[in-house]
Amino acid sequence: MTAQLATESQWKAVVQKSKIKDNGLQKALAEYEKLGDDKSQEKVKALDAVKKLASGLGKDKAIAANADVAKFLDGLEAGADTAKKDAATAAKAQEANLSEIKGLCGETEKLARSTEDELADLGKNGGGACETFRTLHVESFKRVTEAAKKLTQAGSSESQRRMLDNLIAAINNASHAELALTRCLINTNPHPEFKSHERQLSTLKSQLTRAQSQLRN
Repeated sequence: MTAQLATESQWKAVVQKSKIKDNGLQKALAEYEKLGDDKSQEKVKALDAVKKLASGLGKDKAIAANADVAKFLDGLEAGADTAKKDAATAAKAQEANLSEIKGLCGETEKLARSTEDELADLGKNGGGACETFRTLHVESFKRVTEAAKKLTQAGSSESQRRMLDNLIAAINNASHAELALTRCLINTNPHPEFKSHERQLSTLKSQLTRAQSQLRN
C-alpha cells in the first residue's frame, strides 16, 4: 500500500493528544498544503523540509518512547517520500513543457522578425492604399516579439501562465492584422512578394494553446 502524507490537522491532533512540543512540522505541513498542482518544484523543497522536521522529532528520546507518536512520524516520513517522488515527476514534466514553450517562442519571434522585414520592404515599394494596414501589421508583430521575449524571461509558474496568455493574444491580433492586410493587397494592387503567414501563425497558436493547457494541469 502506498504511504500517504499526513495532513497538518492530523499532526496537530497528535501534538495536542500526546502533549508534545512541535518543532515547526505543523507549519511546514500547512505551507505544503497551500501549494497548487503547478508548484511541483516548490512542493519538492517543502517536502524535504517536512521530512527533515519529522526525522528530527523522531530522534527525540521522549517522543521515540511514545510508540503511537513514533509510528505516526515514521508513516509521515514515508508519505513525504512518496509525495516527493510524485512532485518530482510532475516538476520534470512541467520543465519539459516549459522547454517546449520556449522553443515555440523562438519560432514565433523568428517569424515575427521575418514578417517585419518583409513588411518594411513592402512599405519601401509602396503600400499605397494599404499603408495603414501595413503599419498595424508591423506593430502587431512587434508585440508578438515582445510577448515571446517576456515569456522566455518569466520566472514563476504564475508569471509563465500570464505571459503565455499574452503571447497567444498577441498572435491572435497579428492574425487579424495579417488577414486585413492580405485582403487589402489583393483588392488593390496584388504584391506577389508578400506571402501570408496565416498558416504558420495558426500552427504556432495551436501548439502554444496545447502547451498552455499542460501548464495549467
